[in-house]
Amino acid sequence: MEKYSRKIADAVEDAWFNYHGSGRIEIPVGVVATLALLNPTKEQQLEAMDEWGQMTAADFCQVVRHIWAKLWIADPYLSVLARPIWSWADDGLSASEWSAARSVAKAAISQGLWTITGYTDPALRTEEDVLGVVLSQIRSHGARKGLGEYHTPPDVTELISRMLLHDIGPGMDVHEPTTGTGGMWRAMAQEMRKRGADPAERLWAGVELDPIAAACLAVNSILWGLGPNVLIWCGDVLVDGDGVEQAAEQRRDIWKHHRNLRRDAEMRAAFIRAQALVAESQQKSSLS
Repeated sequence: MEKYSRKIADAVEDAWFNYHGSGRIEIPVGVVATLALLNPTKEQQLEAMDEWGQMTAADFCQVVRHIWAKLWIADPYLSVLARPIWSWADDGLSASEWSAARSVAKAAISQGLWTITGYTDPALRTEEDVLGVVLSQIRSHGARKGLGEYHTPPDVTELISRMLLHDIGPGMDVHEPTTGTGGMWRAMAQEMRKRGADPAERLWAGVELDPIAAACLAVNSILWGLGPNVLIWCGDVLVDGDGVEQAAEQRRDIWKHHRNLRRDAEMRAAFIRAQALVAESQQKSSLS
């Protein structure tokens, strides 16, 4: 079930550390996540391989910021949640980090990343949790143990999902207190589709302690087509008992800010157009 993910994770790990990448694992994970959000044709995939080799570090960071800015326009909430794996693009990369990041991009593409994520149909993109496998692989064993983080095998999550869906009726919400990168969500979304249900019609609510894993979960929610009703709270389930409620409030605040910014931008654009029309009218009057 991890036909491509394991190969990609091995290649990404080798590329990052063999090219003297730093301990900032959010960079290689973020590179893979950014590429996963694209949906290039086969011809564009070949062009992308050449482009990574020709970019400067500054150009690369600009491309990453552009991709995430487009996502912010479409879904500001999930874009903000994913910030821990792309904010490095705002800070820039050292020479060694850039070499390693470029190598990671090439490795992920060449090992079949878009064979998993490059479909328009989200059902086909739900076959594997590539970000979960990459994160698990690249993080040291000690760090995983300290966070209580382990990648659950897909066959286990699929068995559990079949059992759980017997108890979850039509329209009922999905809640998970320790969500990780969403392995269980992926399996449940697959099982729902097999039964003729649309995962995008459910509320998906999860809590995750690790901000990088929570960021991957946000990206996976997009890749897997889980719809507009996703709530993710990054915190301790034992401390933040009302994490889902806090996530709902956070989502409302982010969307409100998004609407206000778009309204202001539209008003400025309308003002500029009006000024241009006035200037054009005045110029015509002076010529007549």
